[in-house]
Formats: sequence, C-alpha cells, structure tokens
Amino acid sequence: MPICYHKKRNRFLLFLIGLQLMMAAVATLCAQDTTFALYKELALKYLRERDSNALPLTERFVEFARQSQTDSVLAIAYHLHGLALREAEQNMSAIPIFVKEQQLRTDMKDQEGLAEVNLSLGDAYRSIFDPATAASYLAEALSLFEKKGNVSGVARTLNRQAALHIDFTFPPGLEQGYTLASQSLSLAEQIGNYDLQVNNLILIGAYYGKIRQEELALENLLRAESLISLAQQKHHLALIYENIAKIYQEAGNLEKAIVYNTLGYQDAVRSGTKVYEWLGAYFLGYDYLLANQPDSGYKYQAIGLQARVDIIDEVRVRQKAMMEEQFFTESYGRDIENQVKQKRLFFALLAISILSAVIILLLLYSRNRQLRSINRVLTERNDLILQQKAELTQLNTQKDRFYSIIAHDLRSPFNSILGLSEVLTDRLKDQGDPELQNLAGNLHQSASKFYGFLENLLEWVQLQQGVLTNNPSLVNLAGLFDECHNTFRDSIQKKHIHFQAEASESLRVYADQAMLGSILRNLLSNAIKFTPEGGSITLTGHPSDSGRVEISIRDTGIGMDPALIDNLQGFGKSGSRPGTNGEPSSGIGLNICREFTEKMDGTIRIESEPGKGTLFTVTLPAKPPLA
Repeated sequence: MPICYHKKRNRFLLFLIGLQLMMAAVATLCAQDTTFALYKELALKYLRERDSNALPLTERFVEFARQSQTDSVLAIAYHLHGLALREAEQNMSAIPIFVKEQQLRTDMKDQEGLAEVNLSLGDAYRSIFDPATAASYLAEALSLFEKKGNVSGVARTLNRQAALHIDFTFPPGLEQGYTLASQSLSLAEQIGNYDLQVNNLILIGAYYGKIRQEELALENLLRAESLISLAQQKHHLALIYENIAKIYQEAGNLEKAIVYNTLGYQDAVRSGTKVYEWLGAYFLGYDYLLANQPDSGYKYQAIGLQARVDIIDEVRVRQKAMMEEQFFTESYGRDIENQVKQKRLFFALLAISILSAVIILLLLYSRNRQLRSINRVLTERNDLILQQKAELTQLNTQKDRFYSIIAHDLRSPFNSILGLSEVLTDRLKDQGDPELQNLAGNLHQSASKFYGFLENLLEWVQLQQGVLTNNPSLVNLAGLFDECHNTFRDSIQKKHIHFQAEASESLRVYADQAMLGSILRNLLSNAIKFTPEGGSITLTGHPSDSGRVEISIRDTGIGMDPALIDNLQGFGKSGSRPGTNGEPSSGIGLNICREFTEKMDGTIRIESEPGKGTLFTVTLPAKPPLA
C-alpha cells in the first residue's frame, strides 16, 4: 500500500508540473506572436510611406527576432531591415543582411522567400555598380518565381533585369533591356501594379532616349507622368521630369529642358529624395550654362554638388547613429529579460505550493539559458560594432576620394573654358563689334570668377583632408603685394577703384608663401567685390608693437552690420551676399583665410560699419620662433 500511494502522488506531481510548463509556454508564445505582428505591420507601413523611422524600427525587430530564436521570424526581420537600409541608400550595409536571410530561407527550404531575397540582392548589387553579380542573383530570382507561378515576382524581376541592361548597357545590350521592360510592363498591367507600370515606362523612355528616338521617349515618359497619380511611389515623378528634360536638352530645346528640370528639382525637394534633388539641381545648372545664363547655372550646379555632399554626410550620420544605438540596446535587452522573468515568476508563484524544489531547479535552468542567450547577443553586437566601425572608415575614405574626383574632373574643364574665353576676348578686340566684345568679356569674367570660387573650394577640401601643410619662410611682403595687385588689376580698373599698397621693401613676415598669398587674394577679392565704383582700397603692412607684422586691407565699400560680422567670425556659418555689381559670393574664402591664418600661428580681425567700409587685419609672426 505505501508503495502504491507514493506512485500515485508522483504521478499527480508530474501532471501538475507538466500543466504549469504548458501554461507558461502558451503565454510566452502568445506574447511573442503579438509583438511580432506589431513589428511587422509598423515596418511595412514605414517602408510604404518612406518614413525614416523604418531603419531604427527594423533594427529593434531584428533584436526581438534573435531573442525569439525562430528562423521564420528572424528571416522576415532581416528582409525588412535590408529593405530599410536600401531605402536609406545604405546598399553596402544591406547586402550582408540579405545574405543572412538567404541562408535562413535555404535552411527552411522556403522557395518563395528565397526568390524575394535574391531579387533584393540583385537590385542591391546593381545599385553599387556590380552588374555581373546583380545579373546572377536576378536570374536565380526569376527562375524561382516562374516555378512558383508568382506573376508579380516575375514582373518585378524582369523590371530590375531591364534596368540592369539599360543602365549599364549590360550584355546583350539595350535591345534586351527594352524587351524585358516591355514584358514586365505587360504583366504589371495585367495585375494592376501602377508603380511597376510607371517604373517600366521610365525605363522604356530611357531606352528610346539612348537610341535617339526622342518622340517615342517623350511619349512613354509622359504616359508614366499620367499614371503617377495612381501609384504609391510619388517620388518617381522627379525622375520622369529629369528624363524628359534630358531629351529636350539633347534636342537643343533648352527652354523646355529648363522647365522640366525645374519641375523635377522642385518635386525632389518636396518629396525629400536627395538623389533626385542632386541630379535635378546639377543638370538644371548645366542647362542654364548652355543657355548662356551663368549665374543661374553656377548657382544650381553648386546646389547639386552640395546635395551630393549631404547624401554622403547623411550616410556618415546614420552609421554613427547605428553605432550609438548599440550602447542603448543593452538597456532594451534588459527590459525584454525583465518581462520574461516577470512572466516566469508569475507561473513560479503558482507552482510554489506544489513543489518548491522543482521550481528552484527550473529557475536555475532558465537562468543558465538566459545567460547563454545574453552572451550570444553580446557577441553578435560586438561583431556588429566592429563591422560598422570598418564601414564608417570606408565611407570616410570614399568621401575623400569623392572630393579628389571633384578636384580632378572640375579643374581641367574650367582651365580650358578660362583659356578659350580669354582667346575669344583677344580675337574679338579688333572685330569692331562692341556687343560681341562685351559678351566675350563678360564670359571671360564669369569663368574667372567661378574658377576663383572653385580654387577656394578645392583649397578648403584639402584643408579638411589634412593635405595642406604649413611650410613657413621669411616672405617679402612688398613683392607679394605687387603680385596680388597684378592679379586683380583688370577688376580694379573696371570699377575705377583707387588702389594703394604700402609696405617697406625690407619688411619680412614669417609665413607659408602660398597660404599667405591665398589669404591676400581672398581678402582683396572681397574688398573689390563690395566696394562701389570710384571707391578706394588700401593694402598696408607694418611691424606691430608686439613684435609681429600686421597686414591691413581697408576699403570704402558697403560695410557690414554686427550680425553679419558675427556670422563671418563663427566657424562654418554662412555670411555670403552678392557684390556691388552683383558679383557672386560663396563665403568659403573667409573660412579659408581664417584657417590658413590659424595654421601659421596668426590672427584675423574684422572692423566694419554699414556704409563706412571694412577693415581686415591679419597679424602674423615677424620671424621664426626661438628653438
């Protein structure tokens, strides 16, 4: 009898323990399902609306999915996170995320999901200019979608293959791109996908533009414009306008090219699409230059270049934010662990009256499992931080390379423009046509001004990259004054400015001659720019009471109010304004003057009042420091 009693009691205890464990498992699964559905719904909503919150949300979704230890949930989280990275133009970061998802889909034998991730990988590699790898992934995606009979997937993959052929003229060429886009368009019309229809019409328009069939190109692009109101992705309107403008520009109709490029640029600004804003502004500036409107041309090209720099800076900021996010995920992880502990504690309290010893063992087992999970998460986070650090270093290198490309690609053509405009001015002097002579002179003057702006920009870039170094020597100040006067002699005479330079032949200053020359040219250029016709400019150099040398540039120009002076003295702030004859000003020159002066252990001071002129005083060492 005692033996039989103990057997019944043990069976009863095992039943209660099993019931307790089953209740805990059901509660945990319900909580996980609710959180998963919320993350997925919000992520899809943000991606549809191109909301910047998609990126941080999908990062948290991935963390939650790793905690759930469910492959299907983690695969979906990886896919949505990869799409968010692509939307943020971080294709290099998106690719390893999609590769992780691809491995999970392969292990799960999920052919539909594998097709989608191959499509995403193919388009990501297309975006980073690797057409061969992109073609391989897209071919695999198409094969899988066709096997599954997924018409939407086939149509989307054909569209990306068409883009690959048309963008890169990838073998077998443009004709194949046109055929693929036409097939995708036909399928998109069958399933009523207006976004895909618009995208294919843009590609077909681009194809006709490349083979010089402008009428057919315009017909398809205007058809895409008419469908954009039915599509969800309204930002493609800017791309349509820019393609139409390109066709008009190549056909020589600059007036319409400017109109459509303006529409494209304005729509890009409205939708906040930086890539289209960069392209729209840059090509709008190019059209203005072709239309002989240099002021507008240089203005919009400068806006375009700044938008491109902003894109690179945004990528850097996002990478930095991602690294900072890692420091806060620790707190987020603890919150998740606390919730799990509270649920387990609740069920543990129910079981205490049943068997306290069993509850203790279960808690010890649970704690050991949590520690292993935390250790795995911490290891993954550390690997991610190291990866992002390497990517941030690569981005900085790419930005420096981008600036170097600007220096190389812009300097050479502007040297040619400057030389040609000078030759044109000289040859028209004896032609007896005052209007042509005036136009040629204005062209040469505009080219010279823009070249000066470009030189300032490139000097500033070299400063930021740490390329320029200070190589001081004893410089003859009077000789340097003469060189600067000769550089601006034409501009001074044209505005009938009285110019006077005063410096003793024996006066020397301990400075880098190239940097000091750049400072004097920038300050003298500003003085000429903001001094009205008939005014005066005085350039002086003399020893100061402190044993240094003071260089002063005083003008009788329009002067500045205290607010503008504060802007000029605040590093990185804009203080630009047009000159007395409408001369353009970027504000970069004064930043260069300030940084060059500081590199040479000097100071720069501004004194000015509105209507009473301006005085810039640069103080530099008179001789080398004692060893």
